[in-house]
Amino acid sequence: MFSQKGPNGFCRLIGLVVFSLTSLHSFVFATEPLHWKFQSGERISIDIDQSSILGDSNQQPIKIRQRISQSWNVIDVDSQDAATIEHLVQRVRLTISEQDEEYKADSDAPDSIDMPARFKGFWDLARKPMEQPAFRFVLNSRGQVKETQRNPFEDILKSPHCVLAFPKDGAKVGEPWKSDSTIQLPTSNASMTTSYQLVGQEKLDGRNLAKIKTSTAFRLEEKSDAKLVSQNAVGLIWFDAAVGKVARSENSQEIGIELDVGGKTVRQSIQQTTDIVFRSDSAVR
Repeated sequence: MFSQKGPNGFCRLIGLVVFSLTSLHSFVFATEPLHWKFQSGERISIDIDQSSILGDSNQQPIKIRQRISQSWNVIDVDSQDAATIEHLVQRVRLTISEQDEEYKADSDAPDSIDMPARFKGFWDLARKPMEQPAFRFVLNSRGQVKETQRNPFEDILKSPHCVLAFPKDGAKVGEPWKSDSTIQLPTSNASMTTSYQLVGQEKLDGRNLAKIKTSTAFRLEEKSDAKLVSQNAVGLIWFDAAVGKVARSENSQEIGIELDVGGKTVRQSIQQTTDIVFRSDSAVR
């Protein structure tokens, strides 16, 4: 299906997976619960490395690697510790592999893009966020997005591995909590429920970080012309309590859907891993 219509057959599938170990040590958190901390003028760099295998029952699988560089610029922090943040996508790189062929595109080198016509739609989809102006949102210390400017790509804020939302009474070791959101897809919407569990502390990159396990479940609207037939999405988030930021996250997921195409059932699937690294230019440790 994607060979005929580019990425269109995968829009709802890709939309479900918004753009994405050492041993544990027992410990006790400080009395202050885990929460986000921001400073006015702070800049947070976010690097996303996402690898996907797209499968279609009628075609050979396609491998896609997408690397995105984006930033959060903290415009202001109010008296309640809610930060006004400007989200900006700065660079997108895409590599598509099909059998023995490999094609590359880089937003920083538009004159050297090597992407055949049948894959142009994938590149158009990948670079679209760069064509949009930066948008602002308000994030409070619990990780709740309180306000946002309308932007077709604001759903990225609902990714459980970008904006970590904490429970009202604070995260406690071994006690799970959940967050719900809705993702807008081209022809319908999908509901997303993410379960979190703080499992302890781990030393990573020289820092003692809170380690949080995640699992995510997707549901398509009844009116959707696609049927979700399989899914498995699990991940890890490392949160730096000292600076009040996510330091790193990892996520892997497999999703399968069925579509009716001209009276014939077509099975499509995606296997995906996502690594996200956060760096703050002005965080005080």
